[in-house]
Amino acid sequence: MLRGLVIALAVVVGVVAYVATSGGDDEQAAPAEQGEAAARIVSEEELADVASTSETPVYWAGEMDGAEIELTEEADSVLVRYLEEDDEVGAARAQRIAIGSYALPNPRKALNAFAETPGATMTEAAGVGKVVISPGARKNVYFVDPDNEVQVEVYAPDAKQAIGLVRSGKVQPVG
Repeated sequence: MLRGLVIALAVVVGVVAYVATSGGDDEQAAPAEQGEAAARIVSEEELADVASTSETPVYWAGEMDGAEIELTEEADSVLVRYLEEDDEVGAARAQRIAIGSYALPNPRKALNAFAETPGATMTEAAGVGKVVISPGARKNVYFVDPDNEVQVEVYAPDAKQAIGLVRSGKVQPVG
């Protein structure tokens, strides 16, 4: 069971890390594959509506000056990215803050297993408890919501910014 959770987590982490860190400013996003979730720009109100109908908590980092909210929903995950004016919706770019909420069978158990990965760093943050910094992508940090419903991933262009967002308490459920 634990092995399955670790494999599932590794796949999720790999996909999110790839999406968050691949591409360049000149690269165009590939068209969505059939069945693949489409990203879209939403208002704060639309994001709140999505969160209110979601079976699991949806996390974000609040309103950010000059940023549009991009939302991507999949079966068991929601990704909120903060795009700048010239960014294309759905384009993979490394320099944008992103908050992922992933419904896993036992998020805390998965996070604990991830914390044991060679090179992973664990720290604590007020309000969220254990925070794990990815060994392969130091700009990605993870924690579990207090009710053990979702694992939250915070990506930022700078590793200090990612952990700073978590420690600041800005990363919260929508609503």
